[in-house]
Order: sequence, then structure tokens, then C-alpha cells
Amino acid sequence: MKRAIILLGIVLLALAFAGCVGKSPAPTATFVAPTVTRRPTRTVTPTLSPTLTLTPTLTALPSPTPSASLTPPFAYDKIKVYTQGHLQGYRYFVAFKFPQKVEGEYHAIVDKNKPYRCEVLSRYPDRLYCSGPLVGILIYATIDLYAKDRDTPIFTTRFFIPEFGQ
Repeated sequence: MKRAIILLGIVLLALAFAGCVGKSPAPTATFVAPTVTRRPTRTVTPTLSPTLTLTPTLTALPSPTPSASLTPPFAYDKIKVYTQGHLQGYRYFVAFKFPQKVEGEYHAIVDKNKPYRCEVLSRYPDRLYCSGPLVGILIYATIDLYAKDRDTPIFTTRFFIPEFGQ
């Protein structure tokens, strides 16, 4: 900006002197565009501060332990109620058919508060048999099937409990 003012002053001074010298053609105004000068950009050099460097050490990894969970991917939606029936002592069972060999441990809950123990019979590796207290006769009951390591049911369904001997 300062340069533009100085340059303008020089031009005006030159025009003033030109007017003092004899007769000359009519002065023409010329416009000189001010030049824009960029200020140098300021670069910031980061100051490095010392940092903590971790030195890797060897740590023994835990040995793999066998898991009682299913081998993924497992199609829980392919589980079906295979059969059901009355047992002695006012007990009931529900058998589930799995799409593959049953692996892992399971338990079931009938009507939200009746625990059923589940097991696989060696003769039928793709079936899971769950048994527990009889919750009623001629009613519909809900059964939730849980894998050992899960807090939410892997399968839920309703089933009808018929009269004894039917």
C-alpha cells in the first residue's frame, strides 16, 4: 500500500513538471494499477519434545482352551422342535432338531421361570433333548433355548402341551 502511494506521488509530480515545460499535448491520465505484494508466510517449525518410547517385551500368550460354543456360522433359525412328551413324575421334555451335529452346552427356560436341563443323546448327535417340570396340561407354553455362553436365547418358540397319554 505504501509503495502504491509513493508511486502515485511520483506520477503526479511528473505530471506537474510536464505542465511547466512549454506547450505540450494535453496530458492524458494513465492509470497504473497498484501491485499486490504478498507478505512472506510465516512457517512454524515444531519443537519436538521428548516422548516415552515403549520397548517391546515378550509375553507368553495363553494356550488355546477348548470352547463349548458353536462353530460359526451357525443357522439358529434352522432349529426345529422335533418331538415332545410327558415323562414320569410330572416332568416334560422337548427335543430340538439341529441342522448339524449339536456342539456345546445348552439349557432352556419354559414360561420364563421353569429351568430345563438339555443333553445330546449319543445315538442322535443332531438332536438336543431338554427336560424339566411340567408347566400345565392343555396349554401353550413358551420355551427359550440358551447356549452356555449366551445371555439371550438362541431360539424361542411356543408349543402345546397335550393331556397325558396323547
